[in-house]
Amino acid sequence: MQPVLTTGRLVLRPLAAEDGPQIARVFEGAGVRRYLFDNEPVPPEMLREIVEDNLRRRKGGFGLWLICRGEGVIGCIGLHHASPRAVEIFPAFEGRIETIIALKEDAWGAGYAKESLGAVLAYASDVLKQGRIVALVDVPNRASHALFRRCGFREIGAGQGPLYRAIAYERTTT
Repeated sequence: MQPVLTTGRLVLRPLAAEDGPQIARVFEGAGVRRYLFDNEPVPPEMLREIVEDNLRRRKGGFGLWLICRGEGVIGCIGLHHASPRAVEIFPAFEGRIETIIALKEDAWGAGYAKESLGAVLAYASDVLKQGRIVALVDVPNRASHALFRRCGFREIGAGQGPLYRAIAYERTTT
């Protein structure tokens, strides 16, 4: 099962069936939608699919965590087998473990993304015994490029996404 993860300032709790409204608020920000959803609104049926898919992944220790600060949800972070979309953009991701992260815009710049990513990477390495994690970042998303580099990822290639060219990153611990 996917555990609760904690950091000095945050609690990362697994996405639950009733968390659709919470995740919708994370995804509604223009800055999040721009890169995570190719600037498209996230319809209710897609949100239901995201929640259901993540509930299935929890059995293997994968899925989305809500990033919580105090009583509020400020974002989400995920760990899962590379999506078909990611593999289409960068075929070498086939069979790899991918991470994604999204923070509400009012939480940007406070170090929460690095703190959350560090906790998920430690869990992936220590508990899931995954020595290699990958991520895709759209070229114009400078903040995410900096985040992944600060967390030990290195650029391994690129591919064309629906709107932007995307840089493929990898972090190995073995």
